[in-house]
Amino acid sequence: MGYSVLEQMHEKLIAAERPLLVADERLDGDSLGSALAVADYLVQLGKPVKIFLSEPIPEKYRLLPHQDLCFFEAEELEKISADVVVSFDCSDVEYVEKVIGRLSGIKPIVLNIDHHITNPKFGHLYFVDIKAPATCEIVHRFFKENKIEINHEVATCLFCGLIFDTTAFSNDATSAVALISASELLLAGARGGEAIRLLLKNRSIPALRLWGIALERLWFHEEYQAIATCITLNDFETFEVNEEDVDGLSNFLQSVVDHDTICVMRENKGGGVKVSLRTHNGDVAAIARANGGGGHTKAAGFTVPNTRLIPSDNGAWKLEPQAIL
Repeated sequence: MGYSVLEQMHEKLIAAERPLLVADERLDGDSLGSALAVADYLVQLGKPVKIFLSEPIPEKYRLLPHQDLCFFEAEELEKISADVVVSFDCSDVEYVEKVIGRLSGIKPIVLNIDHHITNPKFGHLYFVDIKAPATCEIVHRFFKENKIEINHEVATCLFCGLIFDTTAFSNDATSAVALISASELLLAGARGGEAIRLLLKNRSIPALRLWGIALERLWFHEEYQAIATCITLNDFETFEVNEEDVDGLSNFLQSVVDHDTICVMRENKGGGVKVSLRTHNGDVAAIARANGGGGHTKAAGFTVPNTRLIPSDNGAWKLEPQAIL
């Protein structure tokens, strides 16, 4: 009888001498939680595991363990020689290749764990389940299938991913699988109430005022056939908030607006506009893929580089090319 893919991945991790875990470039509760859960297991095995992130960990994830194993300085990759690299919740093969390309030594074995429909199934071994409510749910299966004990730290990490991707079990990703997984993780000691409070109930007054501006700007986006809104860099500066403070706006609008598709645009400091799409019945992954992005059928996004947002006379906003300095 052959080994399952999750069992084969376990064997690779058991044999690894220098494992490197990589969370998705768009860091969130699912990519971070899944990486930290596996890191906890590898620490118990005595492995010198490291976790590469694209950015510092937001304060709202402070309850999660092993953050001392994380680093986000890309130049530090050049000092690392990894024999096994695991990517979590990442459908962008180019991003993973860039990370691996900066490592020293021989090319590592690549393991790919994800649930995005836009994942091209890269790596020496991959487990991509587009029906999974979260990558953390797949990692939960990884623990169970390989008969690995789930302690309260691992349970909390995985629970965070589930509540992030399901918006606390309120969006279309919520399924019987999600609820069963969450139930088992709570029984294993997940700090569920604290996780929900920190991830979803931590909006500051300035952040809520910014959300109010976004609500005032709602318009109908003809191209995407969506109710749209936007946030500019000036908005962030005016209200003294950061990008983390607008996380969840797309899901909130989808839950309260009486229209099938939602679009939220926001300028980023790197020069460009990030577009987040949500739908109940459409396929926004196709739109994201056509624009170099990715995601799920019902929730996806992409970034338009070297652009900014400007208002139109009819109340809509549009993208305008921005000069590259």
